Amino acid sequence: MNLNNNTQTQIPAITPKLSAGGFSLIELMIAMTVGLVIVAAVVQIFVRSHSTYQLDEGLSRVQESARFTMDYLSKDLRMAGYLGCNSALFSTSAVKNNVTPSSETTVFASGGIRGYRYACTTGCSGALSEWQPNLPVTFFGAGEVRTGSDVVIIYRGSDLDTSLDGNLFPENGNLQIKDTVTIAGQIATDDVLMVSDCKGADIFRATSVSSGTGQLTISHAVSGVSGNSTPMLSKPYMGDARLMKLVSRAYYVANSNVADPASEPGLFSKELGSAGLLLAGQQLVGGMESMKILYGVDTAATGSAARYVVPTDVADWTKVVSVRLGVIVRTPGTVDAALDTKTYNLLDDTGSLLDDFGPANDTRRRRVFNTTIRVRNH
Repeated sequence: MNLNNNTQTQIPAITPKLSAGGFSLIELMIAMTVGLVIVAAVVQIFVRSHSTYQLDEGLSRVQESARFTMDYLSKDLRMAGYLGCNSALFSTSAVKNNVTPSSETTVFASGGIRGYRYACTTGCSGALSEWQPNLPVTFFGAGEVRTGSDVVIIYRGSDLDTSLDGNLFPENGNLQIKDTVTIAGQIATDDVLMVSDCKGADIFRATSVSSGTGQLTISHAVSGVSGNSTPMLSKPYMGDARLMKLVSRAYYVANSNVADPASEPGLFSKELGSAGLLLAGQQLVGGMESMKILYGVDTAATGSAARYVVPTDVADWTKVVSVRLGVIVRTPGTVDAALDTKTYNLLDDTGSLLDDFGPANDTRRRRVFNTTIRVRNH
């Protein structure tokens, strides 16, 4: 029997079995710590980015509000005293006010501009007597204007005007104008109007408005409670005279809710409207906390301001040739954690503390803007 066997026995390889083990407690703590550090860094970056966005957005709103304010007020202040012709050619004593009853809203104040400086320093409540001179009661109620802010009222002829067409002499109790497409529907009974040429002007209330063929006839009679002191104009007006609506418009700072001193402040305007009625205050821009104004007086007949003064130091408003305007505007909300502890000088008038604002001690941010505006019609 052959014991030799060429067949080799294959012994299977033994693969070592790996034991499945978890992370140790130390490894888990290290991983959690690293994760928390990463999350904290991401959160911190987000918070900083959000804060930067809020600050940039808030300051952009401040810039936008200030730009609108300066542009809007500059245009109107330049036109103060506008009478349709070269208003500087004649004294405003040549402007006759016929409207009755007479009030600050329906007259043409000499020079076409009036200023009111806030002068209260202690125990202030918003009473009209806290401004110098006192705020006109026909424009404002007590507590309506934000304390610490000045007020300016502008008087001028409107941009909408038309030429005369008939009944040009003083003894006529009405005027006739060309009923163009532009003027049609723009003049109504009880509107306060102004007729002007290069020598003088009359302000009157339209007691009736009637249309004819190609013409509009406007009467200015003595009529009941609201009318005119006389039906006659002060002088003849020829075909070169212009007929306009009277603009008497106040600019002031007030809270969006007068009853709530903590409500958002802003720049407001209030003006004479149709039918000779004063319109309600309209907010033009938000975020404005104070407005300060000085008036440039030409004391040497040079055409330039010799000095800038507060309203009570203006002896003759026809001599006011420019206005220095300063405003402070704040961000709509909180934009930083640090308190605003600054004191702001709105007009760089170091001689008066009444131009200062602050410190507010809140977390908003503020900017001061100022400019000097030439009054063209003086």
